[in-house]
Amino acid sequence: MDRRSDGEPWVHGLARRLHQLAQRDQRSYAFAEAIATRDPTTAGRAFEQLIVDGFTQRGRALRLLTDAALVCLFRGSWPAAHRRAVLAETRQFECPIAAVLVEHVDETLIEADEESFKVPDYGESRPLTLGERRALARQPDRTIIDLAIGDPHPMVTAKLLDNPRLTEANVLRMAARRPVPARVLAEIGLHPKWRSRVRPATALVRNPHTPVPVALSLLPLLTARVVAELRRDAGIPAVVKELALLLLTETKT
Repeated sequence: MDRRSDGEPWVHGLARRLHQLAQRDQRSYAFAEAIATRDPTTAGRAFEQLIVDGFTQRGRALRLLTDAALVCLFRGSWPAAHRRAVLAETRQFECPIAAVLVEHVDETLIEADEESFKVPDYGESRPLTLGERRALARQPDRTIIDLAIGDPHPMVTAKLLDNPRLTEANVLRMAARRPVPARVLAEIGLHPKWRSRVRPATALVRNPHTPVPVALSLLPLLTARVVAELRRDAGIPAVVKELALLLLTETKT
C-alpha cells in the first residue's frame, strides 16, 4: 500500500496546525499526542511520509513538523508501547525509513563519561563548582565563552548553547571537537536552534563520538547534496549510511 494513500491529508493538516506553535518543544509534544491516536500502520506510514516530504520538499511547515517528529522520537515523548507497535509494522514496509529511525531510539543515547575529561581553567584560584560553571556559560564575555566551549559537562553545554553571544563558528568548533563526551554532542544535536544549522549538523554526523540516534535525527534535516557527501564518509556508522541511502533513493522517485 502506498503510504500516501492513508497518510497525506493527516500529515499535511498536522503540519499546518503545528506551524502555528511558536516553540519547538510545543510542536514536539503536540506531535506525540497526535501520532499516538493513529493505529500503528497508519502512524508508521504517516511518520515515514513526513520524514520523506520534509527531506525532499523542504517547505517550512513540513520542515518544522519533521523536526518536531524527530525530536519527539529521540527525546522519548512518543509513548513507548505505541512506538514499539509502529516499529513492528514499519519493518514490513518496502522502504524502511521509519523502521531505521524508530528501531534505534532505544539505543543508549548518553554515557556518563564527562568525568574523564579535564575541566578548563576558568582563571580562578580554586576549581569551580558545576553551578558556577553553568552560571559563567550564560555570560556574554568572549573569553568565558571560549573556555566554556571546552567544558566537558553537558549541563554547562546546555547553558552555553542558549548564550546569545555564541556564534555558529563556536558551535561548529564544539561539534567537531574530539574526543568529547557523547552527552555534550547530544545537547548540540538536539538543540532547537543549532540542530537546524547545516555546518554544525554535518560536523556532528561526522563526529564518531556523536550518539547514533542523534546522528540519525539530523540526516533528514540536511540537503540531498550534503547527505550524499556524508554517505561517502568512511567514518560514519553503517546504519547512518543506510538511512542516507534510503533518503537519497526517495529524491529519485
